[in-house]
Amino acid sequence: MVLISTIIAYPEQVSGQSINTARKIGLKEAVELALKNNPGLKQADLKVLQRAELEKTAFDPSKLNISLAQSPLEGASPDNNLGVEQTFSFPTIYAKQAALLKEQTDLEKNQRNITSNELVKNVRIAFSNLLFANQSLVLWQIQDSVLNEFLRIADLRYKTGESSKTEFLSASNRYRQLQLLKQQSEAYKAVALQEMNKLLNSTIAYDVAEEKGYKMELDKLADSTNFSQNPLLAFAAQQIRLNEANVNLQNAGFLPDLNIGYQHQLIFSGWNPENIDKSHGKNTRIAGLSLGVAIPMFNIRAQKAKIRAAKLAVEAAEFDYEQTIVNMKTSYLQQLSYYQQLNSSLKFYETIGLKEADELLSSSTLGYQKGEIDYV
Repeated sequence: MVLISTIIAYPEQVSGQSINTARKIGLKEAVELALKNNPGLKQADLKVLQRAELEKTAFDPSKLNISLAQSPLEGASPDNNLGVEQTFSFPTIYAKQAALLKEQTDLEKNQRNITSNELVKNVRIAFSNLLFANQSLVLWQIQDSVLNEFLRIADLRYKTGESSKTEFLSASNRYRQLQLLKQQSEAYKAVALQEMNKLLNSTIAYDVAEEKGYKMELDKLADSTNFSQNPLLAFAAQQIRLNEANVNLQNAGFLPDLNIGYQHQLIFSGWNPENIDKSHGKNTRIAGLSLGVAIPMFNIRAQKAKIRAAKLAVEAAEFDYEQTIVNMKTSYLQQLSYYQQLNSSLKFYETIGLKEADELLSSSTLGYQKGEIDYV
């Protein structure tokens, strides 16, 4: 029906009305509040701090071994001694561990950036959905006034015999359908409000601020060939660097461990269960150093397997990087095409469609009131 279609397409006066008593918030303020309060982003920040703390574990040698020994098996020799021993990995390994931990921290930072971008996107979507719900309710209210008037005239014309019952029933049916649409929009708004306030994580209930120019403009089209600043691509690139650092660490697995020890003979006058003469002179207290290396002999095959696995992980990360670029370009072109389609429709309504709808609504209303046209 032409008249009903005209009313639905006519959104004049929509943006000037408020329909919710909750505190109003603009898009920029909503994004800032979400970035401040959202627990998911706070969790991402803590994970970055956690990784930064783990960087301090790069130099993590084994525990210091301290021993105290006494043996009477060698006669009267003064064999009470204190020993200290420590094992270290080859120094190069600590440097490579530090590099790997640094790459892991950078990866977590990239993940945090993804979380932040995703949050901003979700806030924008929730804001748009809530704005759409509000404007729909206002539009349905405008239609309610118009259709209620048409229903009143249809009822009057039917009672005076100027029209058939079919016309009255059609007008009544359209009005009831509108009430159903209003109920659906109210339910849609309730869901949109819940989503918005979930993202903002605030004790205050927020609704979108009514703005005269609520249309969201696309300020600048991104270069479809350059996504270097995109967090998803940065994350994929960081995964490559992380796996390369792991290859370097595994290559260092063939280096030997270093062992250093110190022993010092002691006198314990009360510790002599065999009553052996263990007196010492100034030249009989003996101290000694020991140095040693632990060479990988029986784990060479296992270490080579670790290196091959690490290199395969690098290759897999490189393919993931390439796939991420393909996915982003495809998604960008699809969304750009959809945007251009909607933008063309919008320009039609802004330049011609709304003006014609205004004229058609006015003439149809007047014609129906005068009986020059039928409702259906």
